Amino acid sequence: MVAHTSDVAIVPGSNRKGLEAVDFSRQNLFSRNVDREVYDWILHELGERELEKYDTVVIERRPDDEIIWCISRREYEENSTRRYSTGSEGSARVTDYSLAELYDEFGSIISEQDLTSHPSAAGDVRQILDAFRVSDEFDCHPISLGDQLAVEKVD
Repeated sequence: MVAHTSDVAIVPGSNRKGLEAVDFSRQNLFSRNVDREVYDWILHELGERELEKYDTVVIERRPDDEIIWCISRREYEENSTRRYSTGSEGSARVTDYSLAELYDEFGSIISEQDLTSHPSAAGDVRQILDAFRVSDEFDCHPISLGDQLAVEKVD
């Protein structure tokens, strides 16, 4: 696969050194000139982001800053400029914890309320519950608690 900007061709491996010199924490030549899918691929290949894509949710890990994003698949693909917002539906952020550590913080049931009150979780915490539900890392199934979504751990 080769991606093109207006004046640069990106070939995996051959441009690695140049790409590693780019500050991807800010807007840059690539973020402004390549399709979002290609930009995400570049970040993934460079290890700036690790993506796990499922039917309903995308889990994005950023090794350098210990942030994990759980983003609805629809939001991830259709609203790429707003996918990192915790102020609207579709995106949640976990800081200072891995998903496994967060999962282990709770007893047999984890509800929206539990996650909303946890200091490491922000945004649409239903996306975190969905990540628990779909990832092979966690053994749980979805349940409802009144009008709240939740997951119940399987022993």
